[in-house]
Amino acid sequence: MALNVRRAALLVAAGCAVVAVAYLPPRARFGREYVPSRLNRTQAELRRAEMGLTVLEYRDSLLGAMRSHPGEPLVVSLYAHGVLPDSAADMVRQRL
Repeated sequence: MALNVRRAALLVAAGCAVVAVAYLPPRARFGREYVPSRLNRTQAELRRAEMGLTVLEYRDSLLGAMRSHPGEPLVVSLYAHGVLPDSAADMVRQRL
């Protein structure tokens, strides 16, 4: 089974077909939009990372405020917009 021009052309055509199918958008199934579970996991990870970054930004701003007045007692108030998950609130308490 030597690789001749005809077989090489068929392999290239099959490879191009596989790539073309991979780039097709998801289609509706049973009246609902089909969303791959990989996309759902990616969105959940993105939300978790955004929450972690938000908590770190708050922590850094609080630490900067405490460092700017080293000899004076500092009163820190933390206000959260919306509902702060318990895990994020615990993370802030641990870091402070």
